[in-house]
Amino acid sequence: MAGQGVEAGLYQRRDASGAEGLVRVSRALDGKVEFHPEGGGFLHVEREAGFVRAYRPVGADEVLRLHETYSRTWIRGDWFADEAEPMPAWGNGRLWNGFEMPMFERDAVLAAIADGRLSGAGLAGLHPLGDSNAFLLVEGDGGGLPAYDPDALGRLAADGATEATVGGGTVYLSLHRPIEIATPDGPVQAYDIGSGGWCWCAAEEPGLAVPRP
Repeated sequence: MAGQGVEAGLYQRRDASGAEGLVRVSRALDGKVEFHPEGGGFLHVEREAGFVRAYRPVGADEVLRLHETYSRTWIRGDWFADEAEPMPAWGNGRLWNGFEMPMFERDAVLAAIADGRLSGAGLAGLHPLGDSNAFLLVEGDGGGLPAYDPDALGRLAADGATEATVGGGTVYLSLHRPIEIATPDGPVQAYDIGSGGWCWCAAEEPGLAVPRP
């Protein structure tokens, strides 16, 4: 039986803004509440009285409204070098396996390709496609990428191909076209590079992070 006043479902921290602080309660029993961050993360256990003071229930319609608008954020990939700066991005609070699901403006993606943050891992290649607004993402099977022609693979992806044989191995193709998102600044064209598949983590804005000792 669920604990008094707390049932399984979605809750949000009372001091959170936007779509932050969403958690999913799995059960409430014997005065304790078990929950984890919505989208994935570690299991937490808290006394019911403390949980009720800190969290409020939210309905499905409210969750949809919370996710409609994106806000500015900063993001790091878990493969970034320690000295690499995070990327400016837009987020709406959604998580995948506990990781952020950011959207990036074109200039931010191009800058990260140029300095190696999105082109130096060796397991994926990201390329702007000629005069189009799309990016081609080429991914391997974990063993590194063979040499390839991004223009040729781009034409295959534009025709609907999702994989290709290169150098005796298979590479996987995806096209990322701009998606219009709602922001406090108005509509913005952004890209879901690695969103829902890569390990993106929230980061401090450059200049605000506490220096390492």
